[in-house]
Amino acid sequence: MFVLLGIFSCKKTNNATTNTSVKASEFDENTQQYVPNVTLLLWEVQKVGGQPQINGQVLKTVNTDANGQGDFGAFEARESSDYYYVVTEDHGINYTVQANVIKGQNNTIAFTVHASANIAIKFIPPPPYITGDSLSVTFTNKNYPLNPFTITNSNYSHYSQFPSLSLDAGYQYINIDKYKSGIYTNTKDTVFYSANSTHEYDVYW
Repeated sequence: MFVLLGIFSCKKTNNATTNTSVKASEFDENTQQYVPNVTLLLWEVQKVGGQPQINGQVLKTVNTDANGQGDFGAFEARESSDYYYVVTEDHGINYTVQANVIKGQNNTIAFTVHASANIAIKFIPPPPYITGDSLSVTFTNKNYPLNPFTITNSNYSHYSQFPSLSLDAGYQYINIDKYKSGIYTNTKDTVFYSANSTHEYDVYW
C-alpha cells in the first residue's frame, strides 16, 4: 500500500504544472526606441542527467508590436526541475543560458539591442576618375563617434557595386568632401534611421 502511494505521488509531482505568463520587449539603445516586428521565441528545455538536452522545443512564437512589445500569454509550465523555460530572439538558443522565465509568475523580459538600418548610397552621377578630383563621404553614428564609415576614391568602386550597406540605426552625421575641377565643396547632413529600416541616401557629384 505504501509503495503504491509513493509511486502515484511521484507521478503526480512529475506531471504537475503551474500557470505562468510571459511578456517581452525589444529596445534599441542606438535609437532609444522600442523595436517592432522582432520575432521572439518561448522555449521549453529538458534536462537529462542534470544537463540540458539539445532537443528543446519552441512553445510559442510572437512578433513585437508597434510599441516593441510581445505577449506570449499564459501557459502551463512543468513544475519538475528537469524542465526550464527561456525566451530568446530569433537566432536560436544557447542551452548553457539559465532560465529567464520564472515558473508560476507573470514574467516581463526586456531585450536590449544595437540595431542597424540598410542604407543604399546612390551617387548622382557616379564620380568620374579624373586626376585631381576626389570624393569622401563619411557616416558617423551619434552613439559611436570613434567608428565612422567612410567611402573615398580608393574604395568607392567596391561599395558602389552593392545595393545597400548596414549601418548603425539612430542619428547619422554625414560629411561629404568633394574636389571637382579644382573646386572644393563641403556638405554636412544629419539623418535619423530607425531600427531595421531601409533607406536611400543620394550623393550628388
